Amino acid sequence: MISSPPSKGLLLAAAILAAWGISLVVVLSLDLTHVAPALLLLGVVLRSLSQTGLFIVGHDAMHGLLLPAHPGWNHRLGALGKAP
Repeated sequence: MISSPPSKGLLLAAAILAAWGISLVVVLSLDLTHVAPALLLLGVVLRSLSQTGLFIVGHDAMHGLLLPAHPGWNHRLGALGKAP
């Protein structure tokens, strides 16, 4: 198994979180009556992929895989993805 540097996993997690947040703001600001159905479908697919990415990042963090050398940070980051 090839291990990647911890910063790479953290940067990827941050990119997924940013994509999720940006897509949320963009989709919520749209007037859906003026959006083509194909574009709306694309938005739903992209939001679904980013939501899945968030789940995977949270799951990896809960299992200590996001930052293996820092279990406390794994716990904190994993807890962000947990439902209240």
